[in-house]
Amino acid sequence: MIVQQRDHCRLLVKINVIYKKSPVGFVMRWLLLWGDVIMMGKQLKNLKRLAEKT
Repeated sequence: MIVQQRDHCRLLVKINVIYKKSPVGFVMRWLLLWGDVIMMGKQLKNLKRLAEKT
């Protein structure tokens, strides 16, 4: 977390995905990565909403 101002901050997220080097692993890596990005966005928006509520 990076504090920018007293009432602002920025969360950084790193995704590290390792799958087998095969055609199935390649497909899973891309499909699951985008699914994780979408779900993470929803969770971060929910966290923002809860933080602003308090």
